[in-house]
Amino acid sequence: MEEKMSSMKKIEKVPKMEIVPSPLAQRLLDILPQRSGNEILDIGAKEADIEGKHSGDDCIFLAGRDNKITFVESGESVVENVKKRAREFGVDPNIEFLVGNPEKLDLPDNQFDAAFSLAGLDGTYLPNSLREISRVLKPGAKALVLIYFKSGGRLIQGGKERLKEFVLQSGLQIDDQQIKIIDPSKGLEVMIFELHK
Repeated sequence: MEEKMSSMKKIEKVPKMEIVPSPLAQRLLDILPQRSGNEILDIGAKEADIEGKHSGDDCIFLAGRDNKITFVESGESVVENVKKRAREFGVDPNIEFLVGNPEKLDLPDNQFDAAFSLAGLDGTYLPNSLREISRVLKPGAKALVLIYFKSGGRLIQGGKERLKEFVLQSGLQIDDQQIKIIDPSKGLEVMIFELHK
């Protein structure tokens, strides 16, 4: 009996890994009319640290605030990793996990109150991905999207004016846009769009 109690204490001492949501995920809750009860489309896992410990933190954070999340990621192994972490935090019933491509979402029209993507659209053809986000959002719904781009070079399909043009072509309206410089020596920047349908 003492052995069993001793091993239970050891297990209890193992700390549960902390969720570290991005400022962008926290901002999404600020711009939504209600902080819980939303149906949110989350495209792509938050970039993990070197050890892969924080993959899916934004999805888990949003689900932990009583929102219903549909998590879409193109990599099956990433989806499985996020699913496992969501189970550890007890929020997996609030998340539907899909392996898919943001350029062609297998989801109905007008389903979501919000869409969220922290660099999950990079490497996709943005006009198609943004059009799909617009299609699945309910009228008046919000979207928060971060896209990496390189000024003076081609990391994705062009600079900030072109990105803005892609957003407007999708039928989404820009509420706010910010540019943040990530690596000035390489001209690497991100553009953050707060949008509504």
